[in-house]
Amino acid sequence: MIGDAQKTGIGIDFSCRRINSSNFSEIITAISQPTFIKIENLKKKYDLSRIPGEGYQVIVSIKNPFSYDITEIFIRMSVKIKVSEQKSEEVFVEEQNLTVNSNQVLHFGIFDISGLLKSTIKLENIWYKINSILATDYNTNSPFLIDMTELRNENCGFKSQSEMHTAFLLLNYTEHSLPARGWLLKFMFKSLEEVLKERKFEFEGITYHFGESDLDLIQCFIQADIISRIMMYIEDLAAILESNRVSSGDFYRLLDNKEPDLGKRITGFFENMDNFTTEEYRRILSYLDPSELKIESSRRAIVNRLIELNIMRFKESLSFIRDFRNSHLQLFRRYKHGGLAVKPGYKPTTVYPFTSRRFDLYSLVFTADNPFIDIIPIPFSKDVIDSYRILLPALQYLVYDVIENKMECIYRGTDGVVPYHNYSPPNTFTPGENQEIMYALSDFHYLNPYRARLPFVDLLIRPKRNQVQWYVDLENNMKKWKEMGRAEQENKRLT
Repeated sequence: MIGDAQKTGIGIDFSCRRINSSNFSEIITAISQPTFIKIENLKKKYDLSRIPGEGYQVIVSIKNPFSYDITEIFIRMSVKIKVSEQKSEEVFVEEQNLTVNSNQVLHFGIFDISGLLKSTIKLENIWYKINSILATDYNTNSPFLIDMTELRNENCGFKSQSEMHTAFLLLNYTEHSLPARGWLLKFMFKSLEEVLKERKFEFEGITYHFGESDLDLIQCFIQADIISRIMMYIEDLAAILESNRVSSGDFYRLLDNKEPDLGKRITGFFENMDNFTTEEYRRILSYLDPSELKIESSRRAIVNRLIELNIMRFKESLSFIRDFRNSHLQLFRRYKHGGLAVKPGYKPTTVYPFTSRRFDLYSLVFTADNPFIDIIPIPFSKDVIDSYRILLPALQYLVYDVIENKMECIYRGTDGVVPYHNYSPPNTFTPGENQEIMYALSDFHYLNPYRARLPFVDLLIRPKRNQVQWYVDLENNMKKWKEMGRAEQENKRLT
C-alpha cells in the first residue's frame, strides 16, 4: 500500500467553520492566543478588518489512534496569507506541549481568517511522545487552502449543490452505514456459530431448543441473510462506480432516477464492465489522466504504470464480485420477498453441479416458470461461510477506497487523484519506484491543496405524513397489536 506511509501515526487535519457575532468573543478566547495575535497583527499591518458579524475560525484537529496517550506534541506550521491581489505574507507559528488521550481527538482554533482573501496552511514539522518514545509519523490534509470567495457561496464552499450533496452522502456512508453494516454481518457470523454450537436460543425469557431439522433451516436462512447483506454492499459499490462513470459521482441523482432505475443501471454496469475503456475506468476510480501531471516524465511514467496495474487488478476483483452477484442474485431477490420461492434445509443425494463435490445441505432457489426444474442450489458448509468472511473485508476495502478517492477529488477541486494504494503485490515496484510515486503524490498535493469547506447545513426534517404514519400512530398501534395478541392467546387456551 504505497500511500499507507502517509496514513500512519497521528492525524493532523485542518478545517474551518463559520462563527457569528453572538458567539465570536467566546470562540476567540478558546483560540490559541500566540497564533491568533500574529495573524491579527498582520491584518492591522495591511488594514484588513473582519466583516462585522462574520468570523471564520480555523481549527486544528489532532487524532490519536493509539491505545496510549500522546504527550509533548510539538507542531510547527507556516501560514501563507494573501493580503492583496498582488501580495502575500508568510508567518510561522508553533503549538507545543499538547496532550491527546488514547483514541481521542483534540480540536482547537488557531486564528480567524475573516478579512483575508486566501490563506494556505502547511504543516512544517511535528514530533510527539507515545509511551515515552519520540515519534514523528503522521497523516494530514496539509497543505490546506482557505479561499474566502468559495466559503461565502451558498453551498458551504462546494462548487455546486450536487457536489455538496455527493460529499454529504459519501461522508455519511463511510462514517455510519459502511461500518454499521460490517458490524451487523459480524453479529450474524457470530450468531450462526453460537446457534450451531449451543443448539438453542433464548428470547424474552424463553429458551428454544433446536433439533437437527430445525438447525438445517436456521443455518440456511442465516446464510441467506448474510448473502443478502453482502449483496447490498455489492449494489452500493456498483452504484457508486456507475455514478462516477456517468455523472461525476452524483450518486443521489442515480438513486432517484426513474429511467433507467438504479437496479437496471447496476445490472448494466456488470454486463458492460468488460467493455469499458481505460478512460472510463479512470473516472470510475477517480484517477487522474497521468498526462496532465505536471511532473518530470520518468516519474509520470511510473504513476501511469501504477494506474494501469490498479485498473487491471480492480477489473479482476470486479470479475470475482460479479461471479458472487450472479451466483446469488436470484436468492437475493427471492429472499427479500419473504422467501416464498426458497426451500432451505434440502439434503442433496448427488454431487454439486459442474463439480465432483458433495455438500450436506442446500437452499434451493426457484427461479422461473417451473419450480421443479428451474432451480439454483446454494450449498451450506463451513468453507462456504468462510468464503463470505474472506470476501467481506476485501469488498469493504474496495468500497472505502473508491469513496476516499472521490472525496479527495471533491476537496482538492480536481477531476482525479494520484492513487494512494497499490492493488498489486508488494514487490511490483522497486523501493526507488515507490519513492518516486510518493514524490508524485506530494507534488500533486502541493499543486492541488485540500480546500476548506464549511460543515454541512443543519438538516430540515419535513416528511409527508403518510411517510411516517406508523410512528405518528405508534401508541394506538401498540394497543391494537397487544389486544390482538391477547385475543390470539385466549383462543389458543380455549382450543
